Amino acid sequence: YSELGEGATFNLYFPIKESFITEQKKSPQDHASFKGKGTILIIEDEFVLRKSVENILKTAGYTVLSAEEGKSGIECFKKNSKSIDIVLLDMVMPGESGNYVYKKIMDIKPSTGVILMSGFRKDKRVDEVMKMGKVLFLQKPFNQEELFSIIRKVTAKKTS
Repeated sequence: YSELGEGATFNLYFPIKESFITEQKKSPQDHASFKGKGTILIIEDEFVLRKSVENILKTAGYTVLSAEEGKSGIECFKKNSKSIDIVLLDMVMPGESGNYVYKKIMDIKPSTGVILMSGFRKDKRVDEVMKMGKVLFLQKPFNQEELFSIIRKVTAKKTS
């Protein structure tokens, strides 16, 4: 993916070799921390990432809506804004940018918790959005623990 004046992103996917995977032992308390409730909208153009995050969130008990780009994300948010608690928003997508989508979401429902996601390092575009309100940043790639940790932070921000 490339954006004029901003550079290019190349995603490389390598298969995981079974011998490198280590089993992590979790206590029942740790496992309980991965349970949630509410509705999360994922706006992400990368199909594999969108579906993976969707499956993780559904397994944890969340209701999940998803959109593959900004325009459909805004439409989905308009139709379901009363029930959506958190939006996971990719910053760089074809069509509407994450910055634009964020502004539209805030126009509709300013109390929505937003998590910006990007494969780019946190830069001026992300900083610009973060200055506008209650929003957090999640660097891609991320793991399940990082995802749930930031969701808990957004939930805590919304209640404070």
